[in-house]
Amino acid sequence: MANNVAGQLLVYALLLFFMVVVVFLSYALILHTEQTQMWSTIKDRGAMRTMPNGTTNYWYYITVQCDLKRVPIHYPNRIIFTNESKSFSLRVTRFICTETPYEVSELLQCKTVLRRNKPTFLNLTVHIPQVLNTLYFQVKTYYRLNDYQAFPIDILMEVCSYLSKPSEDIFSRHLLSVFFVTIPHMLYYCPHGNTTYRASFWLEDKFFPKSMPAGDYRMDVWFRDELNKTILAYQAYFSVRRMGVWRSLIEW
Repeated sequence: MANNVAGQLLVYALLLFFMVVVVFLSYALILHTEQTQMWSTIKDRGAMRTMPNGTTNYWYYITVQCDLKRVPIHYPNRIIFTNESKSFSLRVTRFICTETPYEVSELLQCKTVLRRNKPTFLNLTVHIPQVLNTLYFQVKTYYRLNDYQAFPIDILMEVCSYLSKPSEDIFSRHLLSVFFVTIPHMLYYCPHGNTTYRASFWLEDKFFPKSMPAGDYRMDVWFRDELNKTILAYQAYFSVRRMGVWRSLIEW
């Protein structure tokens, strides 16, 4: 008799356990389905940046922000700079943001910070509302004679494709090394944008070739979107003073 009661209790316990499992799985499935449907509705609402009447569609920015995946780039031992002394010294006198105001971004801060016996900083804050899957970066360098003349340091690259597969040419390797040193928190695979960027950028001797002619320079920098609209542009004014015997005009 006792064995029969124990057996029945075991059967009831097993049935109760299976019922709890079934109820839990059913609840989880219903919850997952509701969340999927809700997210699908939100994505449908946020498919367009503007509403049919031309007003801003704020659902667009919610869906974009949720979809963005910030994946840092990973290239071990990419920094190529050394601490060996150069035959010159470099001093930045000022940074100036140019072409403002921008059509596709909002410049919130652009400030030159002079520091005693340390590199001059450019403190930047810029808000970029759009999502960027194509981003062009351009650098032109000028040497001052009577006026500024083009100098053979000229770079134009598409950032997204470059970060996914970096080039091995000498200018590109130096450029990525500069970014790793100065703005490592901003080095991640595309998409970029839809956020506010804050950076402190600077120039120093080791970012440049082994040999540089003495004189005054200007470096023009642009970030542009796929429609060639300027997102950010600035100029860096700096001087180079020789500390040794004149060698070549420029040596990497």
